[in-house]
Amino acid sequence: MSSYTLVSKQLHASAGVLCHNRWMNVSHPKRLSAARNTQHTVCFSLFLLIFGSSSFGIDAQPPKLLLEQYQHAEFLANEGQYDAALTEYQRVLHQNPESAEAYGGIGYVYWKTDKPDQALKAFRKALAVNDRILKAHVGIGHILSERREHQEAIAHYETALEINPELGWLHSTLADLLSRQRRESDAIRHYQTAIELNPNLSQAHFGLGNIYVTQVEFSSALEAYNCALALQPNLSEAHCNRGVVYSKQGRYEEAIADFQQALRIAPDNRLARLGLGFAYQQQGKYNVAAQEYEKILLDSADNLRLHHNLSRCYLRLGRLEEARKEREVARRLRHVSDAIEVAERKIQEAPDDPHTYMELAGIYFENNQPDKAFDQYKIALLKDPHLLEAYDKIAAVYINHNQRQEAISVYETAVGVDTKYIKGHLMLGLLYRQHGQSKKSVAHLEIARKLTQEVVETEPTAENLDALASIYYVMRDYAQAEATLQRAIDLHATNQQILDHFARVRRQLGKQTGEEARK
Repeated sequence: MSSYTLVSKQLHASAGVLCHNRWMNVSHPKRLSAARNTQHTVCFSLFLLIFGSSSFGIDAQPPKLLLEQYQHAEFLANEGQYDAALTEYQRVLHQNPESAEAYGGIGYVYWKTDKPDQALKAFRKALAVNDRILKAHVGIGHILSERREHQEAIAHYETALEINPELGWLHSTLADLLSRQRRESDAIRHYQTAIELNPNLSQAHFGLGNIYVTQVEFSSALEAYNCALALQPNLSEAHCNRGVVYSKQGRYEEAIADFQQALRIAPDNRLARLGLGFAYQQQGKYNVAAQEYEKILLDSADNLRLHHNLSRCYLRLGRLEEARKEREVARRLRHVSDAIEVAERKIQEAPDDPHTYMELAGIYFENNQPDKAFDQYKIALLKDPHLLEAYDKIAAVYINHNQRQEAISVYETAVGVDTKYIKGHLMLGLLYRQHGQSKKSVAHLEIARKLTQEVVETEPTAENLDALASIYYVMRDYAQAEATLQRAIDLHATNQQILDHFARVRRQLGKQTGEEARK
């Protein structure tokens, strides 16, 4: 058992106040540069172009020089020169601290440079000065939707549309969010408005088609997908979803053609590969279907439908042992799927309860889906900064992906939240030691030791003494670890875990003594 394992079961967390850090703004371990939702990114980047200098000053005309500075800042932001743009916006604020538009521009710059907390602060300052700053409402709506704070995000999008109801892309963005909230009728209304305002919005047609599929209105869905593909022929998702509709209608040749086209555009589209296998399976081409399923088997290990369908293909092909194994996997995934469904229902019923997200994250974490677990732990922390367990779980995901610097950042945030978070200090001691930063390692380990000693003095139980001995072990003070464990054994002589720890410590102490004698 490593020292990580030795101590990790012993220590308990207490609550604090969240200090956001860089790691809160990333998506997944090993995919930190992954792109945001494409449609939202495009829409959000448009609003600065549309609402630049023309929105400067609602009630009064600004001085010419100040207006020119603001326009220059807008130009720099549009060109992606964010540092220079930020400097110019700040110059405007220096001359006019009540410039809501400059605050809005600063919010945009912070958003584009992956600083959503600072962006939110700037956008809210803009609205405090002038609650009719459209870009601030859109910016807040986008950031909050990414954080799954859907109700407030919807409210900001709706306010933005009250300010300017002629923005088709914004109607489409709002419809996307309403659709995810299962408010289909409202989503349809906004998609249709978006299309009326701008018939060339392929994503609005695509989103409308997706809703029609859920309502089993396949003819309307096909019409919407056809429009989307006429506008954007390389939209892989639209080919894939149209293929699904064709499959549901029994039009398998057309479905196969769409799935194949989706894969030509995006070879990693696993849903298209799954749909292609299903279409072949329905045609009785079990060998070809199995081959398609097998291509995504490693990357879709948690896909219930894939394992179920593959087991049926293997059965038809007489590959009975393989069929049995896939059936067992499918059965296990069914239990997981049911648990996820229950957890998601709880989230819908209580979207502001962080423990519902922790429950869902735990299911993902236990079933080897770290990316999904990571997202849910982040949302839980945004809902309630006091959940130290969430910091620990996020750090564990990073450590499992060998991203220890990110884990350090998480634990540093956690001990900023609660300076008495013993496990946070302990893990920082271990991680800093691995990074060769001995001074920081020693400092955090000493804090962990003092805090645990205080716990022992208050509650001198065998378990707490074992925890203190674990810290001495990590500090390589094996003599103190041995003495502390002896006290624990005196209190609970039959505790096998403590006895195992005692044996481990005595072995290390023997090695240490032997090395010193040789010197």
